[in-house]
Amino acid sequence: MSKDELHTMANNDTPGQIGIPDNWAGIATWAIGRFGIGVIFLAMLAYGIAIVYKDGRIDRDQSLRAFNESIATLDQVAVTLKEVSRQVEANTRAVELLTRQNLNHLNR
Repeated sequence: MSKDELHTMANNDTPGQIGIPDNWAGIATWAIGRFGIGVIFLAMLAYGIAIVYKDGRIDRDQSLRAFNESIATLDQVAVTLKEVSRQVEANTRAVELLTRQNLNHLNR
């Protein structure tokens, strides 16, 4: 709610001979007088929840960033392993070919 909406609500809820200042301090004083100390606790709770939510969002963003970095690293590992696998296969074929050639040479 805006300050003007709260001020209008305060004026409508208060007898006409009592004037409520059109500022946050006046509205806060009216709210405490009207609803009691619970308003202060509610405001502190809202402030605390806002801090916790902000911290949670920061933690979540950091976790998401780290997760994305891990995915990028794992993609690089996959590319590297695929290349190593190709090289191992090529080396295996070469060793098999050389072994066959040597066996053929010995059998002559």
